[in-house]
Amino acid sequence: MRQTLIVLLLGTVLLATSCRQTTTTPPPSNSNDTIVYNPSNKSVDSTHVSVAPTSTQPDSTATTAQPVKTEPLKNAAKLSAREAQNVAEPSAKLVIDAMAKKDMAALSKYIHPTKGVRFSPYSGVNLKTDRVLKATEVANATQDKKTHTWGEFDGSGEPINLTFAKYYQQFVYNYDYQKLSKQRGFNRAIGTGNSINNIKTAYPNGVAVEYYVPGQNPDYGGMDWGSLTLVLNNIPTIIGT
Repeated sequence: MRQTLIVLLLGTVLLATSCRQTTTTPPPSNSNDTIVYNPSNKSVDSTHVSVAPTSTQPDSTATTAQPVKTEPLKNAAKLSAREAQNVAEPSAKLVIDAMAKKDMAALSKYIHPTKGVRFSPYSGVNLKTDRVLKATEVANATQDKKTHTWGEFDGSGEPINLTFAKYYQQFVYNYDYQKLSKQRGFNRAIGTGNSINNIKTAYPNGVAVEYYVPGQNPDYGGMDWGSLTLVLNNIPTIIGT
């Protein structure tokens, strides 16, 4: 089995297509939320606002269109699976497509330029030690031949010392999750391993999207399953007027 968690702090333009229109904070849900994804909390790009029709005659009642105002979605980890899917799936599809193509340049465009992306080898998140890469570092990551420590192996506790390319192959995209994942969890864990899943407490304002691949080799009795989790945090939502 292999569980991998990636926390993305994305730019707002990417999430403009998946903003959740609400005037209040969504109520808590009793679902087993576990997956997270992290965009920035900036306002939506001005290209997505409505513009009032032009007129050749002055109109005293006409008002100037204002940019859409947003605020980060609070307590997103408590959204139901359906609510989480509605706000996170469009962005998650773009990210997983870039990951499937191993297009680091494309992937870097979805990462916050300064906050970066956090890589956790298992569902137990360590906010202090899990490796964080900035967008520019991800864009050039495959060219980095240096060995880095990405955490510890589950069970042995030995350090995971790998280059980015090897870590990506062994811990991040060890299966073609875009094609092979028949189950997708939105704020709901599917694969369970030895690590204590603390995603909800680590990212209370995030939505978790898990891509689960069942075991592929019958000789292993299903124990060779894989799970890739994207965490979308602080998803912008449109503020009602």
